[in-house]
Amino acid sequence: RAIHGPVRLAWRPARLPTNQRQDSAVTYVALGVVSDIAIKKRL
Repeated sequence: RAIHGPVRLAWRPARLPTNQRQDSAVTYVALGVVSDIAIKKRL
């Protein structure tokens, strides 16, 4: 989970408008939730 910080910064460049940065953050969070569910189902 410690890697989320650098990855989130990479997905949210400062040069993009605020709304696009928020969309990227929401998409990343959604992917993270799906990944967590998939991992838990495997266990």
